[in-house]
This record gives sequence, structure tokens and C-alpha cells, in this order.
Amino acid sequence: MILNAYAILDTFVSLLRLPLGLLVLGLGGAAWRHSRRGASPEDRKALEERNHLLALLLLGLNLGSWALLYLLLQSYVPEWPGATCIYGVLLLGAGSVGSSRFLRLAHGGRRGAFEDCSRPWLSAAVSASNLALVAALLLPARRGRLALLVAGACLTSVVSSVFRVEVASPTLIHQPDHHCPYDLVAAAPEALLAVALAIAGIFSVGWAWVARWLANCRETAPFLEGTVGRLLFTSRCGSFGSVVLTSAELALA
Repeated sequence: MILNAYAILDTFVSLLRLPLGLLVLGLGGAAWRHSRRGASPEDRKALEERNHLLALLLLGLNLGSWALLYLLLQSYVPEWPGATCIYGVLLLGAGSVGSSRFLRLAHGGRRGAFEDCSRPWLSAAVSASNLALVAALLLPARRGRLALLVAGACLTSVVSSVFRVEVASPTLIHQPDHHCPYDLVAAAPEALLAVALAIAGIFSVGWAWVARWLANCRETAPFLEGTVGRLLFTSRCGSFGSVVLTSAELALA
């Protein structure tokens, strides 16, 4: 690993995210226990406000870590002969038996899992999975059904991630053998909107399930159905919008 300013900053942010995440979970559990034990409204409000602030900070660090990872990989490009982009950096560990093999395995595994003949099936699978998720989100949001929706959303995210690496990236940047989603940032920045919509759709399902599971109490019951409904609406719009936008981008590429 090349130690530069981006590597040091990325390591620092990663080390900071772990204790902060544990602290958010701990405060969330404490607030939940206080609500169950009938604590005073002032105590519950103080815990909730503190947890909200830390949760927003953690969210900002998580989003910033993606940008730092991109900048870190981009900074490695001029350091390696023959690497003209991030995809070239990710190929450095191919065939290596040393520690550099983990760079390759951590960002896409070994190539050759999908041939050209399988890509139409992958495109059909990602469209079908997203549309099936949208259709399932139209059903009543009971707690057991929400758990199944979360499982379906996780499966859809896996299929969509493989699709973006194997099909969308090489098509949108007009390089058939270039399977690097990081290069979409410079070559096809409009594709990032489809990714953002997909992420919003997946995470909204998860938040709806968490709200249904943890906020089903007397104080929050009047607001629970509306909150879950808005989150599921966001998920429907995000998932459907991602499919439409990705299909349009590929058709115009």
C-alpha cells in the first residue's frame, strides 16, 4: 500500500466510524430502554437529540468515506506503471500471491464469471427484481411482510451491483472490457443519479422496517403509519426511477 495523504485520511475516517457506530447503537438502545421503562419525557428527548446528532455525523462520515476511497484509488494511478485509470489500479493484484492480491479481491473478485452471452439475462434479472420489489411495496406494510421486503431489497441490491459492474459500466464508458464502476464518476456522471436512487430505494425499505419494529409504542403509534408509508413511497420511487433512468442511459449509450 502506498502511504499518502489520502491513505492516512481514509484510515483515520475508517477508525473513527467504528466507535461512533457503536456509540450510536448504544445510545439508541438506551433510548429504547428508557421509553419502555416509562422514563420522563425530558430524559427521552435528551437521549434522542444526542443520538440524532451522532447519527447524522456517522452518516456524513460514511458518505465522505466513499469520496475518500475514490480519491485514494485515483491518487494511485500515477504511482503504478501501466495503470491509466482506477480500473488499472484494481487489476494490480491479479495473479499475485502476496498481499496485493487483497486489493483485487476486495474490489470485484476475479474476472470471467460473466460472459457476453449471460449479460442479457443479467439485464433482465435486474429489471425484474427491481420491478418485483416495486410491486411488493404496493402491498400493506405489516411487520412480517416488511422483513421479507428487506430481504428482497438486499437481493436486489446484490443483483444491481453485479449488473453495474458487468453491464452498465463497460457500456456507458464505451469500453467493453472495462468493468470499473469508479470510472463512471468521470466518464458518465449522470449514472450516479441512478445509483443514488437505487440506494435511496434500498435504504428506505430498511428504515421502514426499523421504524415498524422499534417505534411501535403508545407515544409514536399516531405517527408510525404515516412515517412507514412515506418511507415505502420513497423506496418505490427510488427503485422505479433507478430502473427507468438506467434503461434510458443504456439505450442512448
